[in-house]
Amino acid sequence: MKYLNMADQILSSLSKKEYQSEVPPFLLSQSTGSLPGNFEIDVPLSYADYYYVEALIRRLSGLKSR
Repeated sequence: MKYLNMADQILSSLSKKEYQSEVPPFLLSQSTGSLPGNFEIDVPLSYADYYYVEALIRRLSGLKSR
């Protein structure tokens, strides 16, 4: 249950206006590709959006199965 609560907090945080992209078609505005490689830092990334949507879908399906 601890990890589920943490995941809910992360998804809730990412759903706030400050993380939402104003650049269509992206959903998230502040994603990072590689911090050690110093590229794609605080930019919209399609694969970050993919994993965000995947997490939302999995969380929603988990709520439906209860």
